[in-house]
Amino acid sequence: MALSAATRFRAETYARPETIWMDVVIKEPENIKAWFNLSAVFLTLDQPEEARLAAEKAHEANRIFQLPWIEAKYHRMLGLLEEKQQKWNEAESHFSQAVKLQPDFLDARADLARILIRLNRPAEVLPMLDSPGGSSQLPLEAAVWRTIALVRLGRLEEAEISSVPVERAKALDPIVEEARQLMRQEFSKKPAG
Repeated sequence: MALSAATRFRAETYARPETIWMDVVIKEPENIKAWFNLSAVFLTLDQPEEARLAAEKAHEANRIFQLPWIEAKYHRMLGLLEEKQQKWNEAESHFSQAVKLQPDFLDARADLARILIRLNRPAEVLPMLDSPGGSSQLPLEAAVWRTIALVRLGRLEEAEISSVPVERAKALDPIVEEARQLMRQEFSKKPAG
């Protein structure tokens, strides 16, 4: 009976993502991806200090390789941490740095667009999302921020067109669903043309 309880405890403990990634980084401290995954898990668990420490470990491991995409991912993670603490300007700085280091980092572009909307700077959203490769490759969340920027700029016809893929999307993750609700609120504020 005691063995069964111990086995169940071990299975429950190792089923938690933070335990899995902690185990990986203990065995492979140079595993940059594992450090970033651990950081993301801690961010999800609302443990910002642990998330920051894991991101710092990934950053330290990259000192050997000096890969720009790793630096971009590091700045994105720091931006997410600053955003969670509602430090909008600091978040913007990190997301901007991530995009500068890796211009095709589409998630970082969507994150930067979200912050620019929060800072009520919609005119900066469109050029940033419309390059490189066009907005069709961007994450669905970016289409929401693009639509909100168009509404705030009074470009309602374009905003209607931009909102179509977002409105047609099914089963959105909670962040995109929250953004979609904000987009709908923006439309409701504007008089019908």
